[in-house]
Amino acid sequence: MSDLRVRGLLRLARARATAQRPLLLLSSLTAAVAVATIVVTVTWLQRAAVVPSPPAGVDPAVHAEEGAVGVAGLAAAAPALVVVVVLVGAAALAQVVRLVSIAREREDATLRARGLSRFQARSIDLAEGAVLVTVGVVVGLLLGLGVSFATGVPVDSLAAVGFALLPAAVVLAGVYVMAVGGGGRTSTARARTVGSLLGVVVIVLSSVLVIWQLPQAEPGRADPVVAIAPAVILAAAAVVALAAFGAVAVAWAAPRGRRRGLGWVLPARQVSRRLPVFAAAVVLVSLAAGSVVFAAAYGATWRAEATTAAAVRAGAPVRVDLVPQSASAELVQIARGVPGVRAAAGALIQPVEVGSSSAELIALPAAVPGVMVDGSARASLEAMSTPGAAPGLGDGASAIRVEALVTGPPTVQDEAHVRGDIDVQGRAPVQDVSLPAVRLSAIVIDAGGVPATIALRFGDPEPVAGGVRLNAEAALPPGAAPWRVLALVAGTGPGVGTREATVSVSELVAVGGETLSTPGETSVVAGGPESLLWAAAGDASSVLPVGVTSAFAERLGLATGDTFALRYEGSGRRVDAVVDRILSAIPGASTDLAVFAPLESLLVSQLQRGTSVVPPNSVWLDAAPRAAGAVSAALGDRAVRTAQPGPGTAIVGALTGAWWVAVAGTVVLAVIGALAITRTLAHARHPDVAILRALGVTARQQARMRATELAVVLLLAVALGAAAGALGSALIVPPLIQATTPGLGAVSGVVAFEGGGLAAAGAALVVGLIVVVGAAAGGGA
Repeated sequence: MSDLRVRGLLRLARARATAQRPLLLLSSLTAAVAVATIVVTVTWLQRAAVVPSPPAGVDPAVHAEEGAVGVAGLAAAAPALVVVVVLVGAAALAQVVRLVSIAREREDATLRARGLSRFQARSIDLAEGAVLVTVGVVVGLLLGLGVSFATGVPVDSLAAVGFALLPAAVVLAGVYVMAVGGGGRTSTARARTVGSLLGVVVIVLSSVLVIWQLPQAEPGRADPVVAIAPAVILAAAAVVALAAFGAVAVAWAAPRGRRRGLGWVLPARQVSRRLPVFAAAVVLVSLAAGSVVFAAAYGATWRAEATTAAAVRAGAPVRVDLVPQSASAELVQIARGVPGVRAAAGALIQPVEVGSSSAELIALPAAVPGVMVDGSARASLEAMSTPGAAPGLGDGASAIRVEALVTGPPTVQDEAHVRGDIDVQGRAPVQDVSLPAVRLSAIVIDAGGVPATIALRFGDPEPVAGGVRLNAEAALPPGAAPWRVLALVAGTGPGVGTREATVSVSELVAVGGETLSTPGETSVVAGGPESLLWAAAGDASSVLPVGVTSAFAERLGLATGDTFALRYEGSGRRVDAVVDRILSAIPGASTDLAVFAPLESLLVSQLQRGTSVVPPNSVWLDAAPRAAGAVSAALGDRAVRTAQPGPGTAIVGALTGAWWVAVAGTVVLAVIGALAITRTLAHARHPDVAILRALGVTARQQARMRATELAVVLLLAVALGAAAGALGSALIVPPLIQATTPGLGAVSGVVAFEGGGLAAAGAALVVGLIVVVGAAAGGGA
């Protein structure tokens, strides 16, 4: 008897399925589209999760490490796309299954009257749902794999695909069962209202949680908030669109009821009368429209933020760090001569200490603007610099010449001891004067901001009363003209004793260039330290104007105009600085705690406290990224950084394309769901057709009215969904990008949109809905 009952139930299930075969096939198709979208999305991300070979000039170990971080970030962000596809797929499947349930209302009532128990009915529904979803999953898997292979995307791991499909299949099967059980009239209106309100409350609370917690997510780490954030916000956007639609529908129906004619009155009343059914269409279509806008916002904003972050981290289009070596003018000149390099400059990147806090000092020449990618930082640097602090030697200068007067106190000796590059001893006796061996050097800086210290060679001394007059000369080193002079320094050679001399100069002559007034005088002692003879802007304030990051200012409690002391890490060198401006970021800095200063002003400030400068230790170049390999080769195969996103960031960037893959699936699912909803409406208004025909309303007029109401509702849903999606994107896209992209740092919060993708996907959605409207208008009479 039991076997007979089972066979009877199987025959009943087969007969029920045969009667609703088109709708059940549509159910499987919906599941198949959702599964295929997930498969293509996962395989797309699998292809991206491969660290490419490092380009020329890039350290392979660093490249591999950054790539591994990017792969981890991509894996942590991938579930968000799957959840969105499952959300839209579940909504579309629910509408299709609801149509099946409505179509079976009379059949189910008859079967219940003839003895079919609730348990048996539920068992048939479960079996039917399992078969349909299984068929949909298998077909979708094969379809997704076929699309992946056809588009050249290899499937590297079926395990990853299965891991994504298993929960999706469970959710779709659960939606099928719940939709079948609740699609008819078994639940009361109050129960449905309470359920809807609870759903809205859950969505709103989840949205608040996401907006609150998403900025706290750690990039590269699996986080459930990151996984559900887009789906929750899109669901909230759909709720907002639904609320707006309800208000518009009521406003549309009210005035139309006071007008004559059915052309606009009946569509408005039909929408108001069947608001729950139209609400399902609004939710589904607004989800798809919101997904389109979200993908456009994510893609454009991610590219802008990733490009900006890479540019800020590198500081220059191409950059070569030389630590622990320094950048000489000759080395920068070599880099400047590489094909594709438009400009080159030396930069100082120096760890500093401010109190107990560590920071980074970035100093650049303001005269070479092309080497900085950040226009606002470049303008700040120019505003902080002091033009003409170091006088120029002229474009044609090739050497410098100085006439120095060396005098000393009277002694009992009758020899002059003078030393330049050659010893002059006893050649020019000077009565009652004994002088130490004097040396002169000049600190100059080229047009690329690279300083150089050159020793001046003495000619024959000319005896004068109380000392000698010396002519010293030196050729300028290789570098970018025009050169400028920062300082003249006097010192002595190795020696013992207390012999002292006074060295004075009045002018500096640039051979082939300008004659500069450089009045200065200093005293030197044999074997003693060097002494500054003349310095550019020697009477200027010794406080250096700098820019600081907002994080630096917040950490130290600084405001514009405040002064503080910088200490070079690992040395006793100190610089007094004043906050000239507070910046959101400083180009080239590897930390949020950074200080920005004009290099020439920094060098002048250093010379006000000593006789030497800290040379640049990095070369920044204005060049295309493709020149990086040639630059590396020219500079001894040193590692090169560019302003392009690194391998880790580029790997995470595959999410932008994956979002469009997911959007393509959601658009198809929305069209399928909208088609099911229109069939539900046609079934619900079937009794009205004959009544309207009896009242003289022709089939063409009814078709036109159906097209009007559907077109207004669906296009309004697109507009409301797009607007709500834009609002949701503004709320979570920046923190979502920060949470899914390791190493990105702080984001600007400005949301951009991809116009081309937005227009194409939006047009596809609208065209699909127009087809649905046409099908409904032509087949409902």
